Amino acid sequence: MLDVLEHMSQPFLALEAIEPKLRSNGIFVLRVPVIDSLMVRLAKLTYTATGARYRKPLDLLYRYHVIGFSTSSIRRSLEECGFEVIRSWRENSIDPSTLQGRSWAKSVVERILTRQILFWQTALRLQDEIVVLAQKKVRD
Repeated sequence: MLDVLEHMSQPFLALEAIEPKLRSNGIFVLRVPVIDSLMVRLAKLTYTATGARYRKPLDLLYRYHVIGFSTSSIRRSLEECGFEVIRSWRENSIDPSTLQGRSWAKSVVERILTRQILFWQTALRLQDEIVVLAQKKVRD
């Protein structure tokens, strides 16, 4: 389930519905944006520092998202819905080589800033998406 859960009004019901359909040795792959990324933190800081006048970064990040997850909340949600997290890692949602063609990165300044944010997100391990591999919890 890649980049879907954050668009659902009841994501926990979706997770609970998936768990019984997964084979005992099956792997569930989930990718969601996380609210504890460097990009989100900078977007909130920009919004606050400009007195709510500059909202473009927040609009781009949240326009279609119904719910936001942190790294810990998505892991906890999966565990509460009957999954055991096998492995997880963070990654950037944007490939820097595609910035030229992005409608929201029209100016050179926006592209340079975005490249810098992506670099520092990776360096600090605060990328804006998490990928989680999970399986059914083994029941005693």
